Formats: sequence, C-alpha cells, structure tokens
Amino acid sequence: MEKNNEETGLFKKRFSHRQVFDCKREPLWPKKDTDFTVCLFAAPYNAVTGKQFPENDLINKFFYFEGLKGENDSIEKLSLWIADDINKTNSKCIVENGSIYGLTLDNFLYESEAGFNPSIQKGEKQAEKYPAEAFGGFGFYFSVNREFNYRDNDKVTWRSSVEKVTKFSVLEKIPFKEK
Repeated sequence: MEKNNEETGLFKKRFSHRQVFDCKREPLWPKKDTDFTVCLFAAPYNAVTGKQFPENDLINKFFYFEGLKGENDSIEKLSLWIADDINKTNSKCIVENGSIYGLTLDNFLYESEAGFNPSIQKGEKQAEKYPAEAFGGFGFYFSVNREFNYRDNDKVTWRSSVEKVTKFSVLEKIPFKEK
C-alpha cells in the first residue's frame, strides 16, 4: 500500500458544498456508455454517522478525497473528507472508503462502502418503498465544474466510458480544472 502524498488529479481537487449532493439517480449506478441521470439534489449524508448534514452546516465547506494505492495500481482505500476551507482546516472523514462510478471530466458518482439501511435512516414504512439493491452504500453526486442549489429542479444526464474506476492512476491523472 502506498499513501498518495502528492496531490494530483482527484486528490488535488476541492469541491464546494454546491458541487456534492445526495440525489435521485436513474439507473441506481452508471453503466458503461449508457445515459445516467441525477436529480432532486439534497444535502449529502455523513456515512460515518449515517445522518444527513443540515444544509446550513455545509455553507462554505469543502469536500476532498484521500486515497491509498494498492498492489498493481489498485485502489486500496478512497475516503471522502469535509473541511472548513481548501487548506483542509478542521477536516473530518465522512466516508471511510468507497468507489467512483461514471467518471468524466464533468461528473461522477461516489458510492460508500458503508451500508445505507432505509429502515434505520428513513423508518420502516419508508423503507418498504426502496428496492433491495438500494441497501448498498451512500451515494454522492459530484459536479466537477458546475454548482447547484438544494431542492431546485436541476437534472444532469451524462455518459461515461468508465463504469467503475479500478485503477488508482486514473484518479491521480484525471485532469480536473481548478476554479
């Protein structure tokens, strides 16, 4: 295992609170070369606590990733953090490990390994509305270049040639633009 000490690609990028969302998605996970749509943007969850962030607690916060490279360029660990500023002041881990799906220069989905159990987060009556495959991790939509508001009618559709990122070097080398 090799810790990523140099910040490049995804690890250099900072995302504002208006670029990271919980959302409705169709289908549940991106599929290679197929339309993937996200909408109904809401404040994201803290997968460590299992609770949704209050919107006001996210104002002016930044999100960023840290990772560990495994053998043969695999992704050993990919954690998501929140901080008070781009310099990582008062940072807290909100997802201990997860995976990236549907990666493009403009959008991607990050799915935590921590399981989302609707009966705990939403109550048993609401949980009946969720399909069995929804009992996976917490999903986060990342808008790389655009900012959105919570509860607006925004909708984003994209296609990716990458279903799931499996190589650490892809994350290190993706040429995201800085604002």
